[in-house]
Amino acid sequence: MVLIREGFQQASGSIVSMNTIRKEAHLHGFHGRAASHKPLITKVQPRCSVNVMQAHQVDCRSVETDSLE
Repeated sequence: MVLIREGFQQASGSIVSMNTIRKEAHLHGFHGRAASHKPLITKVQPRCSVNVMQAHQVDCRSVETDSLE
């Protein structure tokens, strides 16, 4: 934000407050949010996802055999 303010002041020759810069940035869709953190992966989660995938494969196979009959 400081770089934006300094650049604007050099280009226009007028003084701009940081609040004005923030308000204009917000109006143009730039919101002051930090990126979300990566999820914590425990040792149980990979096993659970394997179980879910195996169950899904069994369900898909049963649907395929039903449609072939």
